[in-house]
Amino acid sequence: MPDAWRLADVATHYRRFLKRFGGAIDRFRDAPGAAHDPQQSFVVRTLLIHEYRRVLLRDPQLPAALLPLDWPGAAAYALCRDFYRLTHRAAEQHLAATLEGARGKLPAASPAFYRRFGGLAG
Repeated sequence: MPDAWRLADVATHYRRFLKRFGGAIDRFRDAPGAAHDPQQSFVVRTLLIHEYRRVLLRDPQLPAALLPLDWPGAAAYALCRDFYRLTHRAAEQHLAATLEGARGKLPAASPAFYRRFGGLAG
């Protein structure tokens, strides 16, 4: 079992993640859905996933019964999931408009892509 100081360190990283991206998701939610800039959505989604993975790699992945009652991991996951769902369409538009493979346009995303975070709208 990880030391209490290690759990506290991971919790601190989760809280920073929540603080950093909590305000940003509120601004995205306040904007009309069609107003999400594709390039901005791609950048935000990329930064979001990068930061979330950095925190997740530190997480000891303990069962909920062994975690402190105020463990912020579930809240961070929910924020990441919601933000990803909010930005994925516009972010994918940016990728489709700017990237090409050796055979031209990028292929459509695989079904696994749409299963991320419990399901993304196509």
